[in-house]
Amino acid sequence: MSRKRFDTLNCSIAGTLELVGDWWTLLVVRDAFFGANSFTDFRKNLGISRNILTDRLQRLLDAGILEKFQSSDTSKRELYRLTTKGKDLLPLLVSMMQWGDRWINGPGHEPVTLVSRTSAEQIRQIRVETEGHESLMPEQLGFIPGPGADQTTRQRFARK
Repeated sequence: MSRKRFDTLNCSIAGTLELVGDWWTLLVVRDAFFGANSFTDFRKNLGISRNILTDRLQRLLDAGILEKFQSSDTSKRELYRLTTKGKDLLPLLVSMMQWGDRWINGPGHEPVTLVSRTSAEQIRQIRVETEGHESLMPEQLGFIPGPGADQTTRQRFARK
């Protein structure tokens, strides 16, 4: 049985899931943020099989989330680093981490604490805010068709 494809849906969440929606892919991206940059690093940190890691790294390269580069030492090993597109996944991963800290591990049992490298201050909880920095709760959000909405999306929100 093949899995459902999301890349044909007119939905940014579905499109994101199509690229990074399986757990191994997100864990590879997480480890890239943590500083992993070689096949060996990812494999050691994740305990992932070679074929699955090879597949996930290739998908991330194809999607432009990771890029390859040569190490500066004499070994000239191929290494991986996040692109700007990959770095833009940071708020998603931080939100998932903060949600897990609250609802899975519980306060006081956070496995990792995020801090600023310059000030050592902990980061704030990620919030949904207006451009004017007004923090919004789910019941305060409105969903309307955007400029890229197709007819199906426009009809869905016209009914609401």
